[in-house]
Amino acid sequence: MSTAATKSTELHADLPALKRLVVAALQAQAGCWGDVADPEEQVEIQTDDVGCGGSKTFQLTVKLEGCEPRRVALHSRATRESGGTLTKESEARLGAASRLLTGFGLSPKRLAEGADWYIEVWEGRGQPRWRTTADMRVLGRQVAKLHQLPTDWYDPFRDQLKHELFPGLYSSTPDACHVWWYACRTEFMFDEELMADEEWKRSFFRPLFIPLSKAGGRLVTCHGDLHAGNFVSLAEGAAMEDGKLLFIDLEFAHVSNAASDLGYVCFHYEDMPDKDKDLEGREPPEAMRRAFLESYLEVMEENPTKEDVDTLYIDACLGACGHHFGLCGHQNVFGRDSNELRRFRGLAEELRTQETERASFVELGAEGWFAKKGYKQVFEDKEIDPGVLEAFRWLGRICSSKGEEEE
Repeated sequence: MSTAATKSTELHADLPALKRLVVAALQAQAGCWGDVADPEEQVEIQTDDVGCGGSKTFQLTVKLEGCEPRRVALHSRATRESGGTLTKESEARLGAASRLLTGFGLSPKRLAEGADWYIEVWEGRGQPRWRTTADMRVLGRQVAKLHQLPTDWYDPFRDQLKHELFPGLYSSTPDACHVWWYACRTEFMFDEELMADEEWKRSFFRPLFIPLSKAGGRLVTCHGDLHAGNFVSLAEGAAMEDGKLLFIDLEFAHVSNAASDLGYVCFHYEDMPDKDKDLEGREPPEAMRRAFLESYLEVMEENPTKEDVDTLYIDACLGACGHHFGLCGHQNVFGRDSNELRRFRGLAEELRTQETERASFVELGAEGWFAKKGYKQVFEDKEIDPGVLEAFRWLGRICSSKGEEEE
């Protein structure tokens, strides 16, 4: 059997075999590690993390001086062919996104790949932590680099979803829509009850709002899962420094409107990963959000004004509502209710058409505005799990907001 056809998931308990697989693949596909004659002696291996559904990442370090790269990551993927849940189509999209970002110096280089695995250069000094507005400004500039990349790489994957894999779901869905995030894992995202509800599908599989800003409505390459755990820093102490950050874990990479990606950062940066939930000394959420959006706009547009930042802030918030843990996410009680989806779209339309509503949103902040619109009471009426409100802190702040509900 060729190296490319070897299934890494069958070797998780056989570390020497994994060493031999990596060495052979690097020698054959990448032309490196040629001096490694005895993988079991010359290569160290350790499990770095365990991913979803049985996927694992292994760190391998070559002991030989002058043998480059000194360290690589073997990503062993739990594909359907290996008894997992990941599809060959989603893995192909991940590979395409990886090659795109690598070509622009925004992601570790992929060196080799096979049946259920791929190998990347192991880079960086660890994952950064977003504590200050200065950190968020660096982040804004880095995300702007991502959003300036070409988008045509995604065309064949969107066409496949629309016309071959799920024509009943995506065939009429506009390119700039929240549902392309879900399309990254369609089979995993939706249960049979939802898929059997035709009214819900008609309501959910179309845009939740029309972006107010040019920046928020722009069609861009989205990471789709932008938390600090999906970056590596090349700087000392894993600091947030311009030019020293790489995107990793591109499983949700796709193309949609920028508001979706920006909303993920603005409204979920404090939720994940778990190690950051109790990070002390973080600056207030409003300051963090605005610093991020302002620095993003400084790269994407010429001389952005406060009004530009305000408008993009609204778009980012509405974009965040479409994620699976957002107000309209499919795992949230609102996202599973066609009436609630219509209610949300009505509120979004008020923001789009009424200057007074936009001013109120900016004055009260996202949490205060949604509380004023009745979501604080609805959360209580629908008995939202307190664990959800604790895990996704901006939803929890809606419940604790002092903003008074409208008559």
